[in-house]
Amino acid sequence: MSVTGDFLKKHEDLALALETAYPNYVIAKSESELSMGNFPAIGIFLGVSEHEKRARAYAPIRYSYILCTFDIYDFDNPSDLLTKQQAMFDLLENIINTMSYTVLTDIEPAISIGIDVGTFITGWTTVIIFNA
Repeated sequence: MSVTGDFLKKHEDLALALETAYPNYVIAKSESELSMGNFPAIGIFLGVSEHEKRARAYAPIRYSYILCTFDIYDFDNPSDLLTKQQAMFDLLENIINTMSYTVLTDIEPAISIGIDVGTFITGWTTVIIFNA
């Protein structure tokens, strides 16, 4: 398998492991899947494949993936936003600890408007890494 194939295969493996460990959540492997509007959701998106710059051939040294948790909240209920933010943060921490992921970036908040009219999304995002 090519090194690119390893990067993509690892992405599939991460998604399958999350589906197994968290069966009550939608596992979105792309922003398109996330935009389908099924929540609560765990997102595992392709990040980057970093390579050894001094090597003549492409030699990856680590892979990164974007890990997210999202849920919808009621815009007309201010306490619902806080409740969902807290639940999604707890979920993200739980995933990181349960799956023993190595975190590359700080956990950052994410708030967006969904595809459905009046659907508001809140959650958290971070980048996880793996040595190639």
